[in-house]
Amino acid sequence: MTEKTDLDHIAERIRPTKITHDYFRYYWIHFGNRRHTVRSLLEIGVQSGRSLKVWREFFPNATICGLDYDPGCARLNADGFAVEIGDSRNPAVARAALERFGRTSFDIIIDDGAHHPQAQIGTFRTWFPHLAEGGVYVVEDVAQFSRYDRVDALDAFSELIYGINHVPDGSTDWHALTTLEGVANPFVRQIVGISFYRYLIFIEKGRNPEDNRYLADPAFNRLDLEAQREAGGTAPPTPSDWRGWRNLSAHLGRRLGSSFIPRDIRRPRLGGSLLRAVARRLGL
Repeated sequence: MTEKTDLDHIAERIRPTKITHDYFRYYWIHFGNRRHTVRSLLEIGVQSGRSLKVWREFFPNATICGLDYDPGCARLNADGFAVEIGDSRNPAVARAALERFGRTSFDIIIDDGAHHPQAQIGTFRTWFPHLAEGGVYVVEDVAQFSRYDRVDALDAFSELIYGINHVPDGSTDWHALTTLEGVANPFVRQIVGISFYRYLIFIEKGRNPEDNRYLADPAFNRLDLEAQREAGGTAPPTPSDWRGWRNLSAHLGRRLGSSFIPRDIRRPRLGGSLLRAVARRLGL
């Protein structure tokens, strides 16, 4: 048993529904050291308002806002929260909400909304641009409810890993890669970390790869190559069949309609995704 944190105690007293999934254990990992620096938080899907109350108590210096599709949630404005009504996937709703909140971005955005893969993907596309640099975007209740869903949020968010770790074709010195010139996709350039837990995803926004503090420092950014020379060794050779296999998997390995990352970057695996796609086609 891990020792309970301040956030656990707040959640146990207020009792939001998400406590039953043990999410606050992971929220503490990502938010514990941000408690007094966070200035703004948006939660999408506010229901009873209990989780808004948790965040208001845990983040004493933050403005807590909410967005929900249910018009009845407007009642929470009387409790001192700023709650907007509308579809979280709709960019017009996002613009209206930001104008009402008097903000252009949030330090934290939590999607506890529709819990449907298409809604989670659409909401991320709409709201990630409004996450502040250095901020955290959270998606709750990400589960593969049916292996027959044509759009899978787990697959879509997993693709972000390919963007975080992208090395452009023709680049032989990935050790000292200081920029991704020519890559404009924001899901490649602006995501520096992603963490998966059961039903829960944390996505960190920053500058990829510029946020590496040592890359721009010539005293450090060549250490890998210097160590290699000191050891008198060379890099392991690339297997002769590797590039062909990678290209084959890139063409065959994904389902359509769920991608954030361009095909030439995401380099997907051939196995599981292709098998799931075939199973869906065959109705298995």
